[in-house]
Amino acid sequence: MATKKLRVAIARHANNLIGETISISGWIRTIRKQGKITFLEVNDGSSLNNMQIVANFDLDKSDNNKNKSLSIGSCVNIQGNLVEGPKSHGEMEIQLNNKNDLNLIGSCDAETYPLQKKYHSVEFLRDILHLRPRSNTAGAILRVRSELAHGIRIFFHEQDFLEINTPILTSNDCEGAGEMFEILQGHDASNNNNNNNNNSNSKIYDFFNNPTYLTVSGQLHAEIFASSMTNVYTFGPTFRAENSNTSRHLAEFWMVEPEIAFADLQDAMSLAENCLKYSIKHVLEHCTEDIEFFNKRLDKNVMNRLTKTMDEPFQYISYTDAIDMLKKDVSTNPKLIFEHDDINWGMNLQSEHEKYISEIVFNGAPTVIHHYPKRIKPFYMKQSKEEDGGYGEIVEAIDLVVPKIGELIGGSAREDDYNKLKQAMLQHELLDEGNNDNNELQWYLDLRKYGSVPHAGFGLGFERLLQYVSGIGNIRDVVPMPRSRNSCSM
Repeated sequence: MATKKLRVAIARHANNLIGETISISGWIRTIRKQGKITFLEVNDGSSLNNMQIVANFDLDKSDNNKNKSLSIGSCVNIQGNLVEGPKSHGEMEIQLNNKNDLNLIGSCDAETYPLQKKYHSVEFLRDILHLRPRSNTAGAILRVRSELAHGIRIFFHEQDFLEINTPILTSNDCEGAGEMFEILQGHDASNNNNNNNNNSNSKIYDFFNNPTYLTVSGQLHAEIFASSMTNVYTFGPTFRAENSNTSRHLAEFWMVEPEIAFADLQDAMSLAENCLKYSIKHVLEHCTEDIEFFNKRLDKNVMNRLTKTMDEPFQYISYTDAIDMLKKDVSTNPKLIFEHDDINWGMNLQSEHEKYISEIVFNGAPTVIHHYPKRIKPFYMKQSKEEDGGYGEIVEAIDLVVPKIGELIGGSAREDDYNKLKQAMLQHELLDEGNNDNNELQWYLDLRKYGSVPHAGFGLGFERLLQYVSGIGNIRDVVPMPRSRNSCSM
């Protein structure tokens, strides 16, 4: 009978295979000796905890594959009998009775290997991105990241959404903030032998024949498909050339962006709440070991926070009421000090305000702030008839803010009235009435011309959700290969 090849996560709990010969492969995390018995712990990335290997003989250098030495970091294949571990251990282990049952696949230079059995700071691990996934923290993050993405996709599939792959290369700026990475499509004009222009700053758009950028959002393109397929979402990378070097910003990150046709702001708010509750429930059920590790090592409030998010209703407050509340609290509580302390209607709420609202005012509950001033939001948001501010001054927008993070989700009802959207685009200088050939977003306006439909949607920052789930303070530590200001190695 062929030897069963198992991942560590399965082998650790395979009590139905006790007494059988199994095979695992992975990297050595620890080595210790007790008399003539050698204990190894091996991990293949499938589990937070390691598989214990008990060799009933002394594994010295001469016993191992062509005199190469075993050390922490070595890659090995193990074949042995699966047995019950010690009662205190509560898991399976593998017994080796023959030196040939251990095969060294790849040796490791023990003197220079940076991941020894000790605590390593997240800052240190950022300097060794190629080895970082072998650490407990990074490994747990990657497993949770994968399962969280899977849970989100299950949620939208069960809600009858189609996943749409929107383009990464685009000629449009969805947010209108100008923080886009431009693609150098061709070559410098000064390097063109047929061109005597020595201006080294000249650009030739000879591939796409127009300025092209890395996308900041898939939303505008998703609206195309919502206007024909009803319920769609996109889940992919987005890019921002923000001159920010904070614990909350990346130059490359992932967004979940659903668009719902025949829907209003309330539909978007309900979908956002249900999506977050479902995905957290999914990851708690499928990554229990990793979440418990986060709760023990990173943030002792993780489990309580996630359970509260999953089980309790979200809180709702209008932007206007939030501003009034902040002004009142600042004026009546001398100990309440914000860095941005000029609280006024029309300001952009900062992360410190958002966290205060969620953490203090609503006692740790995720909170939806809704109906924002038009002037601080993008052009595509639907004008509201809310009394505060008067008609045309408020847009039907939401931000979902959560403890520790601040804004996690931003969304809105989209303006579906042709004339109102056209006016907003003219105000933002996104249309040139005198030259339709210059209008890169004419197609977006056309969607309101040919069978317009009320629709809404939101964007969920996937890495910020991972921060929320794990308790990790810096967003660079929840993405496999972080790209940020002055940092794009590998």
